[in-house]
Amino acid sequence: MIRVNDQNQVQLFTSPFEQELDLENRWVKFLKVLPWDKLSGFYYSRMHANMGAGTTDAHIVLGAILIKHHETLSDEGTVEAIKENVYMQYFLGLPSFKTSAVFAPSLFVEIRKRLGLDYWNEINDIIIKHNTKKKMDDSDPPKIPPETKQSIKTSDELASEIAIIPTNSGTINIDATIVEQDIQYPTDLGLLNEYREKLEELIDVICLKTGQEKPRIYRIEARKKYLNVAKKKKRTYKIIRKAVGQQLNYVNRDLKKLELLLQDYSNPDWIFTKHDLKYIQVINEVCRQQKEMHVAKTRSTPNRIVSIHQPHVRPMVRGKAGSSVEFGSKIGVCVHDGLTYLDHLSW
Repeated sequence: MIRVNDQNQVQLFTSPFEQELDLENRWVKFLKVLPWDKLSGFYYSRMHANMGAGTTDAHIVLGAILIKHHETLSDEGTVEAIKENVYMQYFLGLPSFKTSAVFAPSLFVEIRKRLGLDYWNEINDIIIKHNTKKKMDDSDPPKIPPETKQSIKTSDELASEIAIIPTNSGTINIDATIVEQDIQYPTDLGLLNEYREKLEELIDVICLKTGQEKPRIYRIEARKKYLNVAKKKKRTYKIIRKAVGQQLNYVNRDLKKLELLLQDYSNPDWIFTKHDLKYIQVINEVCRQQKEMHVAKTRSTPNRIVSIHQPHVRPMVRGKAGSSVEFGSKIGVCVHDGLTYLDHLSW
């Protein structure tokens, strides 16, 4: 449900802010650049006017997202930064300084689910058109010499002049790059250990909720064998391959135990959350991929999963001196007249 707040913010120096704000501050300047009415209208266009929970003001939501990415902060860090910064709160359109959070950090997750690349491209176009139009309106109209006004040219003469006008209006820079995700550098041994521990947590959950006896899954033994290899300074290919095979066996055993515990329950939704069910699907696919690579003695497989929490992240081979492989999304960016356009985004 849409709840629209008054967008007419109190004037800067008559506002209830307890101190005089600096007009040269970047957030004060940034506030004037954006067409908040158009951005809010486009944000609300994807929501129902009467159904659902009440929305947080679009100005606050969009402003917080801009702050998050401009300052490269986490979800929690963004909310904390806004709580502590009077200029950020003014940028969000708040009438006075407040010490409480503007919204819960979990709202960022819902926003990312609701809004996609097409939405942000449209937002980008709205901002560019607004500032381009403003720049054109502020410029002086071209002065036409008197002799030009008096001269009358035929259509053929005009066409010939237009034909010789150069069509190049500047330069455009195009580049493709990787936006790295904030994930731990994945190794086969570390990933299998993480998936095994997650399966052990899920087995504990189902036993607690259903009252079944916990099966023997050798968690202490598996942990010791992992640490014996992980703590070694020098690990040969033979040692790592043996350890990967051991952890793979433990993961397979845990998956079978989990299936055995769930065999009497056709609908496990009341036992696990949707996130837990997603973890089970991801672990099954990772187990298949790791088994395939282990048998074939290779280190690559199509659509390889490198993170249990972000299974959409893919390894991208860059061939750089520092790191030959990066993990994240592939983007195509072009810069024209100082304005940046995101043309392509894929995983």
